Amino acid sequence: MFALALVTIVFAVFQARPAWTYVTGTEVTARVERCETEQRARGESTTCEGSWTLPGGERGSGTVEGAGEEDRGRTVTARASGDRATATSTGKLVASTALALALAVASIAFAALGTRKVLAARRRNP
Repeated sequence: MFALALVTIVFAVFQARPAWTYVTGTEVTARVERCETEQRARGESTTCEGSWTLPGGERGSGTVEGAGEEDRGRTVTARASGDRATATSTGKLVASTALALALAVASIAFAALGTRKVLAARRRNP
């Protein structure tokens, strides 16, 4: 039960990164320069990197969340902050963030119920 809560909270934290970049970032045009796709046990995972120029003229480069192989060599509209940019659509970002938060709340509730159950059993059988 605790492991489920921990995994879900970690998932929620990782989901928060692109959401934070989207909320705090500045709209830019990012050039997707390279993408790398890895085969994993549960499918493929693609990570793309690119570069962009912030409104003040400062150049940034790094991971472009939400970009895929089909974007390599192209420019995409993104929101950037520092060395991160997200090209994920607002709807997709809101949906995945809501899912992550719902899972985190459910996991915390399960962990709390499990803890109460364990403590109640210990009180009955000292």
